[in-house]
Parts: sequence; C-alpha cells; structure tokens
Amino acid sequence: MLRLLDVFPTVNLWLPWAFGIMLTTKILYTGVPRIMLPDPPDAFGLYLMSALLLAMVTALERFISVGCLGGSFKPVENVISDLAARLPF
Repeated sequence: MLRLLDVFPTVNLWLPWAFGIMLTTKILYTGVPRIMLPDPPDAFGLYLMSALLLAMVTALERFISVGCLGGSFKPVENVISDLAARLPF
C-alpha cells in the first residue's frame, strides 16, 4: 500500500520504503516466534537475519528502480530494447 505514494512526484522514493521496512520488521518480530516456533535463543537471531535480508533485498530493488526511472542505466535499457525487438510477437 505504501508503494502507492510513489505516484506523487513530491514524495521522496525512499520514504515509503523506510515506512514499509519498519512495519515489516515489526510484523516479523511478533510473527517469527509464533509461526516458526524456534528455540528461544535462536528466535532473535532468526528474526534479525530475516529483517536484514529483507531490508537489503528490497533496498537493492529500490536502488535499481530509482536508477532506471532516473535514466542512469541507459546501456542496460538499450540491451533490453534490442532483446525486446527480437521477440517474435
């Protein structure tokens, strides 16, 4: 739902991502022990690694999407356009 804020040009593209990560880590904090039922010493490590992995993967996705929308990846866009032109349909 927070990705809908990307429509407005005045909103910084990293702001919805930050709110989303904060809400996701809050949900993971309560959800990981209830769903996975790990041993108590392992529960916090599992939560922390899950939250960090999720934050890194989504930050990489956000960085790439901001770069593509900003026009920073022109050589990659040219390669994708050439490949798309070769499609049979």
